[in-house]
Amino acid sequence: MTRATVVDKRRKWDTLKANAAQLRNLTVTIGVHDDAGAHGDGAESGAQIAAQHEFGAGRVPERSFLRSTFDRNRGKYTDLIKTLANDVAVQGQSPELAARKLGVIASGDVKATIQAGIDPPLSPETKAARDEKAAHGGGLASMAQTYTPLIDSGQLLASITFRVD
Repeated sequence: MTRATVVDKRRKWDTLKANAAQLRNLTVTIGVHDDAGAHGDGAESGAQIAAQHEFGAGRVPERSFLRSTFDRNRGKYTDLIKTLANDVAVQGQSPELAARKLGVIASGDVKATIQAGIDPPLSPETKAARDEKAAHGGGLASMAQTYTPLIDSGQLLASITFRVD
């Protein structure tokens, strides 16, 4: 008597195709999203404040924290996307989990860019305002002589998030 073994690879192929289709339909956004809330008196959203700093507006100089991070890490993100796509295809990882991993890493890189400090340095007027605020116990950077651009109350830094849609 001869025994035969049947291996059904169709199910694995169907899963692979479904995961690939889901990957194509996922979008990961990193930054300050519209629902980040209003700063101060509620006149401007967190996204509006972030855009003013990213591109510059009026007396606010351009301090790119998003574009500069993505430009500097382009190769890293390209390699990461390839690795995550492979994890989905070969390891069977969920496409959404792969996208979330990308979001966690990229949003962490943006926060690190801000924390490292971005040129141009703060104006003498802004430094004096921070020192005055520190004298009254205000702001995250509520110590006199703390002059990291884009970090004062910590609201911008805390607003850097990611979304998977």
